[in-house]
Amino acid sequence: MHRHSRRAWLAACGNAAMAQVAKPEPDRRGSLVRFGHTDLFVSRLCQGTAFRQVARDPDDATGQRILHRALDLGINFFDSSNAYGWGGAERALGKAIAGRRDKLVIATLRR
Repeated sequence: MHRHSRRAWLAACGNAAMAQVAKPEPDRRGSLVRFGHTDLFVSRLCQGTAFRQVARDPDDATGQRILHRALDLGINFFDSSNAYGWGGAERALGKAIAGRRDKLVIATLRR
């Protein structure tokens, strides 16, 4: 992807995220950073869901432990796509974040 088109894509993601996602506030420890030029604050680490050695399935205990551990560590930024495990990764993430969605930022790509 060309540098300019990547920037445009990231800007579009930021604009879409601002319109659809709750806006977490930075915590006092300073572990959250501003997401680009938006008013969203995300953890410095983004937990992906395209697991290579773990099933992308909401009923897989290992995947759920990984996602819960990320939440326990204060990660509020997740990457997912319906292309990961034919939607299994999104369903697994949905199960792991149940009841916490309004405090998280999720980047996803629909294909």
